[in-house]
Amino acid sequence: MNNIIQTRLDRIAHIELSSIDKKSNENETNIALCNYVDVYKHWAITKANKKDFMIATAKDSDIKKLSLKKGQVAITKDSEKRDDIGISTYIADTLQDVVLGYHCALITPNPKLLNGSYLNAFFHTNMARKHFENQASGSGQRYTLTKEGISCIKIPLPKLEYQESVGHIFSLFDRKISLNNSIISKLEEMAKIIYGYWFLQFDFPNSEGKPYASSGGTMKYSKELGREIPIDWEVTTLGSLLERNSSAFDYSSTQPTIDLSVMPQGSIMLNQLNSSNNFATNLFEMKEGDILFGSIRPYLKKAGIAPCNGVYAGTVYSYRPKNEDDFNFAIITMCRNSFFNYAVQISQGTKMPVVKSENLMDYKLAYNPKISKQFNQTIQLKKIICSKAQENQKLAQLRDWLLPMLMNGQVRVEQ
Repeated sequence: MNNIIQTRLDRIAHIELSSIDKKSNENETNIALCNYVDVYKHWAITKANKKDFMIATAKDSDIKKLSLKKGQVAITKDSEKRDDIGISTYIADTLQDVVLGYHCALITPNPKLLNGSYLNAFFHTNMARKHFENQASGSGQRYTLTKEGISCIKIPLPKLEYQESVGHIFSLFDRKISLNNSIISKLEEMAKIIYGYWFLQFDFPNSEGKPYASSGGTMKYSKELGREIPIDWEVTTLGSLLERNSSAFDYSSTQPTIDLSVMPQGSIMLNQLNSSNNFATNLFEMKEGDILFGSIRPYLKKAGIAPCNGVYAGTVYSYRPKNEDDFNFAIITMCRNSFFNYAVQISQGTKMPVVKSENLMDYKLAYNPKISKQFNQTIQLKKIICSKAQENQKLAQLRDWLLPMLMNGQVRVEQ
């Protein structure tokens, strides 16, 4: 793109800095808030993301300026680290009653000159990343981008048709990744519904295929659980079903790494990976399909399935079922809100509460090996989730490999 005109962003787009915080105030309008984390973690924001946004309030004047509309781009503008500033996402759908939150900026391209999806792709290049890092002001605990720091970035402007073609290519990557995420989200939801019926209401299929408890199945009272359970079930601990993995990593190679910073909140699929090169100590061997649980601040609800072989950080606990038939039962148990609440109750510390592995494994639950095996055979959680996570990683790698070549003209869309 050496022969392509470069233009200041503020000449081809409108830039608005957000000051909408997470508070709810009287005399303001209720809205859904797309905040810093939402921008930081997504290549694009779609209607499917709206369910994850927090509820807050905003002034009508701010709603008018900062409502999310298709074609816009949002970026992070404040952070503790320079390289977390200027991270962008494309607004792929117009979202009713959704506004952009504090620590972010909203960019509305002139549609006659600049394509939003193309702009988002450009913001992911090293050139743009370096610009925002250099423009970040502040030191110590916080860095920020001023409006001028955003405005002055030079945007290469090929013909609009070419911009749209480039943007379309990257939107295809994002759609496939989003589809995989949606499949896993629905799969996890279905597994939790079945778990609720079978292991909490005890309406698993009896010998006639009818729901056990609702069909008058014989029950007994468990003093340990303070409730009735099926007559042939037992009370056990999670530790009797799982063994902890703690094989130390020898640092002889570079490995994909799971640590708390890449574990999402409330999702069983771990899409993102770190690198062992970023850690000097406290790494342990990880096998595809291991059950991982974040030990610090368990209220963040970080638990899921290791997507590949590699290593994990010591701030994460890793487990494997002693009997593979118990995999689904164990992972869904550890990803339920009631288990996270249990972990919060037994954690220690105030600022950064930590839960001990041995205390997690003391968790008591009703158990039947036959029904656990049947649950494991009903949904292939481990196989499907690991497959989709690995596919997403390959798509992201291909997208990131293709990005600089398309943006610098080394590869043309026609090719």
